[in-house]
Amino acid sequence: MKLAPALLTLALVAPTVALAQDSAGNAKEAARNAAERARDNRQSVDDRADLIRIADIVRDWEAAVAAKDKAKEKAADLRLQAWLRQELREERREAGQAAAERGQARAERDRSRREARSGGAKDRADLRDDRRDLRDDRRDAREATVEVAVLKKTAGELDDLAPAFANGTATVAQYTKKRTLLRSLIRGERREVRQDAQERREDRRERKEDARERREDRRTRRK
Repeated sequence: MKLAPALLTLALVAPTVALAQDSAGNAKEAARNAAERARDNRQSVDDRADLIRIADIVRDWEAAVAAKDKAKEKAADLRLQAWLRQELREERREAGQAAAERGQARAERDRSRREARSGGAKDRADLRDDRRDLRDDRRDAREATVEVAVLKKTAGELDDLAPAFANGTATVAQYTKKRTLLRSLIRGERREVRQDAQERREDRRERKEDARERREDRRTRRK
């Protein structure tokens, strides 16, 4: 009989504790989602600005070549060099950030895996979410690494052509190759803008799934 009050207290407190833990988890998830949205929006703005800049540079370079205006051609080349330096810095920074996020996602997945072994439905749902996040972050890290490699290769080929253009000895074939490389830069930036839009759509879908799963978890615990 002496245990009855303690058991009653536990029965009353346990749901409150569970709700508090759920609320804290929801707040953490909401904060992470807000941070991801802000980062994605910044990335999208930056990538569109990069696309506009390189498209303007290539357009001005081609116009200068068509007009045989060496001064304007050289000015476009200087802008191109500045753009490439900045873009390489940004791509390397993004690749480093993607690798760090992949490591964090792996650690969260491992922690959720341990908790799911002895936990309930919510812990298993958290593990499912963390596995998905890790899969996405691995994909982002791979794409960022490839983008750095492609940009470095293109920049290197343009550097190889630079002396001939600086000396005024560039051949028709070299002009053709340079034009091809410049247009590949535009295609690369357009691809990044498309990827940004696709990732935003995927993130919105995942946030909706997370919200639905949290609602289902709350209904299950109330039963």
